Amino acid sequence: MFPQDGDFQLTTTLPKDFSPTPPTTWRGFALPKPSPPLPESRPSLPSGGSVSVDTILDTDITAQRVGIAQQGSRVGTLPEKGVGDSEHMDVQNSRKRKRTTATENDFVEENNIEQDELADEEEEEEDDENDGDYVEGNIRETNGGRRGGRSSGGSRGGRSSRGSRGGRGSRGGRGSRGRGGGRGGGGGNCSRNGANVTRRRRDQRTRSSASESDTGNTGDPSTAAYTGPAGSTGAGTATGSNPNNSFIYSLDRASPSQEVQQESTLLLLALSSTPDSVDWVKEFVKAIEGEPWAELDALTTESLKNLALRCSRSKNMDVFATFCRMLNELMFAAKVNRTPSIKGILNNLKQEGFNEKELGTWMSCGSRWARVAGAASIYSLILIAEKRLSYRWGREISSATLVEACHQMRSPSNNITLGLVQDGLIPTLLKLQKAIAFTIPVLFSYNTRVIYRLPPVINIAQVEETDWYFDLFYHRLAVNVPRCKELWKEVLAFRPSDGNLTSFCSFNNVHLNSSSKSFSPALTAWDLDEGPLTDEEMEDAISSQNALPLSVLPPVEFAGFAGDILKTDSVEWGPLYVVKASFDSRKVLLEGKRPPFSPKNRNSWTEDQRKIVLKGERPQTLQEFSLQIRDRYDSDSGAIRAKKKWLFLTKEAIGGVVIRREVKVVDKEDRTIVTVDSTLPEEHRKCLWNAVAAFCYATGVKLLNRDTSELDHTPIFQVWHLSYYARFGQSGKPIPKDFHPLHITRSDGSKVNHSQFFVRASKDLQTFGREFVALSEAIGYILQNIVEKRIARDPDLFGKDLDAMIDIMPLHDFTPVRPFTGLVININSVTAAHKDAGDFGGCLVISLGSYEGGELCLYQPRLAVETRNGDIVSFASHDYLHFNLHYKGDRCSVVVQTDKTGLSYLKDCNGWRDNPWLLLVSPKELGKIRVDSAALDSLAEKLFKG
Repeated sequence: MFPQDGDFQLTTTLPKDFSPTPPTTWRGFALPKPSPPLPESRPSLPSGGSVSVDTILDTDITAQRVGIAQQGSRVGTLPEKGVGDSEHMDVQNSRKRKRTTATENDFVEENNIEQDELADEEEEEEDDENDGDYVEGNIRETNGGRRGGRSSGGSRGGRSSRGSRGGRGSRGGRGSRGRGGGRGGGGGNCSRNGANVTRRRRDQRTRSSASESDTGNTGDPSTAAYTGPAGSTGAGTATGSNPNNSFIYSLDRASPSQEVQQESTLLLLALSSTPDSVDWVKEFVKAIEGEPWAELDALTTESLKNLALRCSRSKNMDVFATFCRMLNELMFAAKVNRTPSIKGILNNLKQEGFNEKELGTWMSCGSRWARVAGAASIYSLILIAEKRLSYRWGREISSATLVEACHQMRSPSNNITLGLVQDGLIPTLLKLQKAIAFTIPVLFSYNTRVIYRLPPVINIAQVEETDWYFDLFYHRLAVNVPRCKELWKEVLAFRPSDGNLTSFCSFNNVHLNSSSKSFSPALTAWDLDEGPLTDEEMEDAISSQNALPLSVLPPVEFAGFAGDILKTDSVEWGPLYVVKASFDSRKVLLEGKRPPFSPKNRNSWTEDQRKIVLKGERPQTLQEFSLQIRDRYDSDSGAIRAKKKWLFLTKEAIGGVVIRREVKVVDKEDRTIVTVDSTLPEEHRKCLWNAVAAFCYATGVKLLNRDTSELDHTPIFQVWHLSYYARFGQSGKPIPKDFHPLHITRSDGSKVNHSQFFVRASKDLQTFGREFVALSEAIGYILQNIVEKRIARDPDLFGKDLDAMIDIMPLHDFTPVRPFTGLVININSVTAAHKDAGDFGGCLVISLGSYEGGELCLYQPRLAVETRNGDIVSFASHDYLHFNLHYKGDRCSVVVQTDKTGLSYLKDCNGWRDNPWLLLVSPKELGKIRVDSAALDSLAEKLFKG
C-alpha cells in the first residue's frame, strides 16, 4: 500500500578521485550499507491533461523522496561535537539580549543598493540582517563583541562603527569594508531601511584562495562533491566569481542560530519524561473508550477527598479535551493544506461568520501539529497536551525553533538532544504506542489520496504510515530531515494487534456532544465525505479569492477639482473626507528619485528642513486646508510652487475631541498622498498604548519622557522588527535535489544561508516570541480591524496582491496584521529623512503616546501631518521622502508593512518550488490532473481493502 524503503535508491554522481569509506556505525548504532544507484532517468508526473489509472500506478512519483530518505539513513549524521562546539554558537547568560543603539549615517533608496551588498547578504547569516545588536533604520551602538570581535582590526575583518574600511583579519580571513553605522537611518515612523549596519562581505581574493585549496581536498569523508545526475536541473555551480564553487553534501547538518538551538533543546527537555511517569494514560484510554467515571460519588459532597478526586478528573479530562482540540486543528489544516491558495477558502468561511484571527490561528496551529506528528508521532501530541505545552508549541515559539526541535527529534545532532530523545522521549512514546491505538481520517482530497497511495484512514500506531502522510503536508519549508532509523527502530517496527479500532471521529463526536441535550450517534471515518471538496467546489473556492469583496465598502468617490472636499459614507466604516490636490505624484516622484542630500549630510539636511517646516501654514479647519492646497502645485509640472511654505494637516482640521474624522488627500489622478484616520475609539487607543508600554517593560526597554529638540546629538531610538522576510534568500535552482537542504554546503567553504532558504521570521520575532504572542493576544483584534479598514480605504496603496502574502508564511504562521508580513515597533522615535525602499507599496503608522510635535513630514508635496495618540496614517512609504519633527513627551509608533520581495517569492518560492524536499508535487501541477472517478473507485477498493 505504501512505498517501501527498498524500492528505490539514491542517484548521486561523485568525482572519479573521490572514494570515501562510509561509516558503518555511529555511537553504537549500526548504519545500513550503501545502496546501489538508480538508473539515470526518473519517472515523473505529467504536467497537465488527463492521466489513466495505470499511469498513476506505473509512474511512481515517490522515487525522489524515498531515495532521499535512504541517503539520510545511510549517512547517519550524528556528529561528534556537542552543542557547545559549533563555531556559530556563543554562550549567552540571558534569554533577553541587551539592545543598544548607534548613529545614523546614510540614506537608503532602492536604486542605490549595490550589487556586492546583495551578494554579501547571500553570504551572511540571518543575524547580520536583523541582528540583536544592530537595527535597520536606527542605529544601535556596535559593541565589538562576538564573532571575531566586530572591530576594525579583528579577525574576520571586523565591523567599524564609523564605516571605515575594516581591518583584514589574520590568516587572510574575511576582510570586510565595515560600512559601519551603515546605510541610512531611521525610517519615518517605520525605520526599516535605514542604517543597515555593516554587511560583512568575503574578500574576493580570499574566496578564490579558499576555493583553490578546498575544492581539491578529496581526503575528507564527511563531504562529497555533487555534479548532479544526467538531466538534473537541481545540480549546478553556484553563481559567483569562482566557477569551481559547487554545492556538496555534508554529513554534518547545518545548525541554526544559538538562540534557536537553546530554545529547541528546552522544548525537548520539557517534553522528555521517564516511562514510569505516565499513569495518566489509563485515564486517557478510558476517555477514548467513553467509560463512565467510576468516582461519581465525589460529586455528592464537598469533602477534601472528593474535591481532590474532582481536581484529578478535571485534569485528565482537560488533557483529553486539549488533545481533541489539537487533532481537530490538525485536520482543519489538512483539509486545505494541498490547495494552491488558502485565501479563497478562508474568505468563504469569513462569509459564514467565522473570525479571521481564529481561522488563521487554527491553520497555523494545525500545521505545527502536523509537523510535530511527522517528526515523532501523533503520540507526541498527546504528550504535549498532558504537559500543558500546547500553547507554547502552538503559539509562543517561532517556526524556526519548532522546526529545529522536529529535526532534533528525528535525528539528534548532539549528545544532549540525543540523550533526551533516546532515553526520555522514545521510551515514553513506545509506552503510549502500546497502550493507545485509534484511526484518524486522511483529509486530503480524493485525487490526492489515490495519487500518493493514501487510505482514507490511518492507524496512528503505524508510524511509518503516518510519516508518509505528514511528509506530504506543504509547510512552505523543507520537510523534516530523514529519521535516524536505528534510533527509532522499536517505534517503527511496532505493529498493533488486529481488531476493531476506535476512530478519532467517534470519540471526538462523543466529546464534543457531551454537553448537548440532544445527542446523535457517533460517526465513523467511513461516514465522512470523500474529500474536502469536489474538483468543481475546490476550483470555485480558489477563484473566489478574487470574486469576494474586501469589505462591504462601496467604491470610494473622489473630488473633481483641486481643493474640493468630497464626503462619502459607509455603513461599515463611517464617513471619509477626500481632499483633492493638483499635485502630480507620478511625475514628481519619477523625476525626484535622488535624495536632495548626500549620505554624509542627511542628518544636518533633516535638521534644516525641520526649521523650515515649523514656519509653515497651520489651517484650523478642513475647509481652510482645502483652500490653501488649491493653488500649491503648478498645473503643468504638478510640483510644489516656488516660495510655497509647508502646509500642516492639523489635529483641529482632522477633528477635535468630540468630532473626529478620517481624511484622505489625493493627487490630480486620485492617487493617495496621505490618509489620516482619527476615528479609533478611545478605549482602543488606551489599549494599544498600555499593551506597547507593557511590551517595553517586559523586554527591558524604557519609555523616555524627553524633548528631542534639546538633545546635543542625533536622536536615537529603539526598534523591534516583528516581521517575516523573503529577501536575500538562497535560490533553490542550483541546489542539488538529492540531498536535504540542511546537508548542503559549498566546496570552497563559503557560507550557505540555510536559515534564508525560505521565508523566515526576523531575529527579534524569534527572540521575543513569547512577548509577541502576548502582545498579539492583547491588541490582535484591534490591529485586525485597523488593517481591514485601511486595505478597504486605500486600495491603491495596498493592492490585491497583498492578500497573496498569506500563502508564503512558514507553517502558515499567523500574525495579527495579516495579510501584512511586518509589524515594527519604534520606541522614543524621531527619524531623519529616508524612504522605505523595501516596502511593498505603502505602510500604515499608528502613533501612540502623550506628546506634542512629532509630525510626519512628506517632502515632495511639502505636507506635515499632526497626530495624537491612536491616530493612524497611511502613505506610500516606498516613494515619499519622509521624516519626523522633534517631539516633547512620551512617543512611540506601531508600523504595519509588507516586504516587497514576498511577491517575487510567490512566483516559484525563490527557485525551491520544484524541489522534492519542499513538496513532492506542486499544488499547481496537482490541480491539472484529472482522472476517471469510476476507475478511481475500483482502484481504491483494490488498494484500501485488498
